[in-house]
Amino acid sequence: MPVEAFDEVSSLAAEIAEAPLALVCEVGGGRAVWRGVAGAHAVDAPGLETPVMDSVCALVVDADGPVVVAHTAADVASAGRGVV
Repeated sequence: MPVEAFDEVSSLAAEIAEAPLALVCEVGGGRAVWRGVAGAHAVDAPGLETPVMDSVCALVVDADGPVVVAHTAADVASAGRGVV
């Protein structure tokens, strides 16, 4: 799927959530790859790769259901992650 399609999904997610930043990440093999992004730093983000455990994606991988983080920098579980 082209990066533009992932960017469109990210834009829609940001709009619905009224969020300044939204990401679509592919998680596997211990890594998270940003496939689409909308908002702050959007130009540099697609293709950025980070270890899953250093990303907010780890919260989703470890969860039994949906994960909602209102403010990643203020949330105890996500604040220490590398890209926050």
